[in-house]
Amino acid sequence: MKIVSKILMFALVLGLAVSAFAGTVKNVELKSDAVLNGTTLKAGAYKVTIDGDGPDVKVSFMQKNKVIATGDAKLVENGAAPEFSAVVRDSKNALQELRLAGLKSKVVFNQ
Repeated sequence: MKIVSKILMFALVLGLAVSAFAGTVKNVELKSDAVLNGTTLKAGAYKVTIDGDGPDVKVSFMQKNKVIATGDAKLVENGAAPEFSAVVRDSKNALQELRLAGLKSKVVFNQ
């Protein structure tokens, strides 16, 4: 019985932690062009919105209130929250990860 209650408590805490990302909005500056789902994101400032209430989320990049690109991603625990945002790309400039300032989970794009 104690094991079941511990598992339920863990699931509740995990669910609350992940749901905290629903509707999260952060500003990201791309220093050079990047690609998300075949759409080129030109270097510049973007508003990034993370929507979803589970490890699976939808990420939108916006400029001037217009959605430029969207992608499916997963939230992956990253330990401590970084002070500054960072973008990880592959050799073809495709976005792989977002590590957003103040968020303990990184956003890993589905490939």
